[in-house]
Amino acid sequence: MSEVTVGIPVYNGEAYLQRCLLSVQRQTEEDFVALIYDNASTDGTREIAESFCRADKRFIYFRQIENRGPTNNFLDVLDAAKTEFFFWLAHDDYISPNFIEELYGLFRSNPNLCLAVPRVLSLHEDGRAYGESLWPSPIPDNRLERIALLLREAPPSWFYALWRREELKNAFDRVWSHYPHGWGSDHLTIYTQIIRGTLAGTNAASLTQTIQHRPARVRPPFRHMLELRRLFRQFCLDEAKQQDFTSDQMKRLRAMIESYTSDRCYSNRKIARRALREIILSPFARSPS
Repeated sequence: MSEVTVGIPVYNGEAYLQRCLLSVQRQTEEDFVALIYDNASTDGTREIAESFCRADKRFIYFRQIENRGPTNNFLDVLDAAKTEFFFWLAHDDYISPNFIEELYGLFRSNPNLCLAVPRVLSLHEDGRAYGESLWPSPIPDNRLERIALLLREAPPSWFYALWRREELKNAFDRVWSHYPHGWGSDHLTIYTQIIRGTLAGTNAASLTQTIQHRPARVRPPFRHMLELRRLFRQFCLDEAKQQDFTSDQMKRLRAMIESYTSDRCYSNRKIARRALREIILSPFARSPS
């Protein structure tokens, strides 16, 4: 029986889906299940997915009756998985042939592991290199030094690495119940494993993600940014308090969490700039009397 499921949520992904599915089909670890969850696409996604399913019984296609939004489609494919291990793969990303074999191997050698992460490569849509995130080496033996290093280095794409399925569900449920926002929730889900010391990584396998360029993101109102920062920081503190840190260690962790919150959510400087901008622009936004 397969022990690994790859969940592939997709919406209108005909431009990249073939590449994604081929990278899964060509895995050196051949025993897996691939669940393709189509969020009611209107392009050729269905035809591409069904052709893989006809040729390879490891691939299973499901089509939503209506578009459920990206978060619900992601969670639907996770809920459908039955194996001990699971990872999401975005339809415009792809993995190295040894991705499952290498990451699954980390679990075999460490029974306490909950998340195994690869090297992450990022490409522009035209194929040009965008960036690279490596599993840092060496990893410090000191617990707090290890946490500090991983908080600095962890890319959000580790969210798409190989998880123990039940731990992923539990971690994401905790995050989403406290912090129900897309912005930063991937970092918080990874954080649950960093603070517990239950992740490991390797640069022998890779995830390649496509950076699709969209219009510049408009920052939310400063009060919303302030609330997100508060919730993000509080979740990190609450997770840390559940561990067996001493009072001195918690003091150091608080400083790390402040920095992590600024880097991964919103810094106080960005919030202040947004507030100042709103004050300056507010007279022009008022309706004429």
